[in-house]
Amino acid sequence: MRYFISADIPENVKKEMISIKNEFNVNKKHIRYVNQNNIHITLRFLRDIRPDTLEKINTALKSSMDNTNAPSAHIERLEPYPNKSNMRGVWLQICSREINSIKKEIDQAIDDICKEKQCTPKKYNDNKIHTTLFRIKKADKKTEEDIMQTIDYVNKKIKKTDFTIKKIELKQSELRPDGPTYTTHQSYILKNNHQE
Repeated sequence: MRYFISADIPENVKKEMISIKNEFNVNKKHIRYVNQNNIHITLRFLRDIRPDTLEKINTALKSSMDNTNAPSAHIERLEPYPNKSNMRGVWLQICSREINSIKKEIDQAIDDICKEKQCTPKKYNDNKIHTTLFRIKKADKKTEEDIMQTIDYVNKKIKKTDFTIKKIELKQSELRPDGPTYTTHQSYILKNNHQE
């Protein structure tokens, strides 16, 4: 089973992300929207991993995250990924110096455990901190132009909403014909110095 490590997003911010996603008036045959329940901040992808490796990762994350303060973050801007000339989806860039530090810590822990290259190498996880809004299955030139116009339009008026990331999660990903299903394998509650 495939796994990934993510940062949790508050429900009110997820709703705001959905409203941003709804700005795209794109034929659904060309794209696959991310379900609101599946919205997360991607930190590290993992391959199919053995149970013993999964347990080592779980132990390392628990030890590391127990002493980590809950970071603040904000929505930054929309971007096509990997780039506008090879568009496979649209994500929201998330800005947070603290979460970048947490990602580096996670990458180091994973790389130390997965020297046998069972886990996805860090070089495949060097994207900006982001939340995927939708993936593009197959789009013609007109659809791609419409997507880029919407990205430019939304970025001019986007609210850089601040929020606190209160937990990191180790999730299981099961691919199904109607899209992926994510199950939380383990949650790591962060020390929160910004109680609301």
